Amino acid sequence: MAQKGPEKPSQPEFHLPQPAVLNPPSRSARILHMAVKMFMAGRKRLQVRFGTYNPTAKPEPYQLRSFPQRGYFAVTEVKLPQSRGFYLYPTDATGPHRVVLQLHGGSYISPFSHMYAKAAYQYAQAAETKNGAAAVFSLDYRTAPEHPYPAALEDALDAYDWLLTQGYAPDQIILAGDSAGGGLALALALKLRDQGVPNCARALVLLSPWTDLPAKGTSYQANKYRDPLFQSVPGVPDPEPIAKYYVGDADPYDPYLSPAYAQLHDLPPTLALVGQTELLYSDSVKVIRGLQDAGVKARLQVYPEVIHVWPAAFTRLPESQRAWQQISYFLHEN
Repeated sequence: MAQKGPEKPSQPEFHLPQPAVLNPPSRSARILHMAVKMFMAGRKRLQVRFGTYNPTAKPEPYQLRSFPQRGYFAVTEVKLPQSRGFYLYPTDATGPHRVVLQLHGGSYISPFSHMYAKAAYQYAQAAETKNGAAAVFSLDYRTAPEHPYPAALEDALDAYDWLLTQGYAPDQIILAGDSAGGGLALALALKLRDQGVPNCARALVLLSPWTDLPAKGTSYQANKYRDPLFQSVPGVPDPEPIAKYYVGDADPYDPYLSPAYAQLHDLPPTLALVGQTELLYSDSVKVIRGLQDAGVKARLQVYPEVIHVWPAAFTRLPESQRAWQQISYFLHEN
């Protein structure tokens, strides 16, 4: 059984820190931040006016039909017990290489998409060693509301087990995820630890991770009108909490749902990247502080004015290029 953390808090337990990235935001980042904020504000007003908000919709254009193949990489679709994945591997590797288990975002309701397929190549390069680029296993886990918790976690365990059957040792496996996938990557590490798997992975990489499904962190109020993607709009009712579709009948404070409330000892070295104006800012702060307090090597990189999951969604931004450099540096150190 997983050990739960402190009792359910009624008030935030910490203050938001200042950005760790000292450089001011690029002009491109500022323009994008403003444009997305204006677009989403107008969209939310229209959604309320015409009643079109549907958090369970899975638009066909965003579903992956085929995984793009580039350069010296090959791609194989893998059937898992209850889901599927895409195994991207370098054909020119000269020796043992690492593998990244990529867990995508999308609030646990959206499937694996082309954006994440592109990000898989970024992970492959960031985790390369002297033997060549890393392999990447991109999991297309089951999604809510049809498949609530613990479906995604079960599929992540299946993906991890598949990597072991392919001959990968835990110290060759990097767990990586963005948004909901970042929370899922941390939940997977917790589950493996609690199942008695020592040193379950080489490292954790979390991009804007969603780790606080009850939404009790400081930034859920401090950034309520600042987050360009998930902002509230004055005079417009907030939509229903989207977390309920994955949580279902479970306790949202369950550490495998909300790792921000878990005991975070004995976990792999962890890097989290997040934007200062993100609604989920405090999700990263709480997790990294918890890891550091538990003696785990953990680092937080905060960018002052970026969009949620910017390294994967907006790869041409200077901030995206710097983020992938920082991920690469971190993985070379660990």
